[in-house]
Amino acid sequence: MKKINSIFLFLILLSISCYSDDSDSSLKMWYDRPATVWNEALPVGNGRLGAMIYGDPVNEKIQLNEE
Repeated sequence: MKKINSIFLFLILLSISCYSDDSDSSLKMWYDRPATVWNEALPVGNGRLGAMIYGDPVNEKIQLNEE
């Protein structure tokens, strides 16, 4: 019974910590148009694998890089 209570408490705490308040718009990035050159694209990656996202939803262009 104690194990079930611990798991239940863990799940409640996990659900509370995952709650996201979307009212803070300062953390959102909005762009008027897709990137046209490499310097305008958004970089994503972990240092070893990376990509540049150009952001055109109709013709998505993603440039990949490894090390």
